[in-house]
Amino acid sequence: MKYIMFTEHTSDDEILIEGIPKIVVDGIKFNQGEIITEAIVNIDFTYSNDADEVLADIIAAPGFKGLVINNKVKGLIQELGIKNTQYFPLKLNERVKGKTSSEYVIANIIGAFDVIDYSKSSLEIDPDDNSIEFIDSLSFCEIQEVELPQMFRLSSFMPLVIVSEEVKLLFEENHVTGVKFYKPEEFSL
Repeated sequence: MKYIMFTEHTSDDEILIEGIPKIVVDGIKFNQGEIITEAIVNIDFTYSNDADEVLADIIAAPGFKGLVINNKVKGLIQELGIKNTQYFPLKLNERVKGKTSSEYVIANIIGAFDVIDYSKSSLEIDPDDNSIEFIDSLSFCEIQEVELPQMFRLSSFMPLVIVSEEVKLLFEENHVTGVKFYKPEEFSL
């Protein structure tokens, strides 16, 4: 079984980091399912945290165009032997209190597949470019587990990451914060 892994708060005190890192402004996107060949040494980003919110294991940071994960999550991905992921060091600097963290990376999931069964899904499609605008529910085609990686992007809607049940279970067993898992038919956006 495949699940949608969606970055969202798992508690009310988790921070949402707003803004776009300079590297993304300069054209690097970590959510395209493609290998990034540019040499990226380190990414620095300064954010504000006025409400004493905490950093989750996977941080909601939509402007980063990739998954912002801590070393715990990176280790779990590596423990599963998932090889289709690139990691780029990220230094987070909190503006108000002056705290810094080098425990995070931007993960680039390599590989994108269209596994949507459009006849069984409820989607709103943009007529101009045939892209998905809204999702009421999804249905996946019959998926052969051996043909797909344990973690990949949905090519018809690149912000979504699809994972195997093994990934879901390991993340849940290790109480990974900042992410929820959905069966396709239960997901809407």
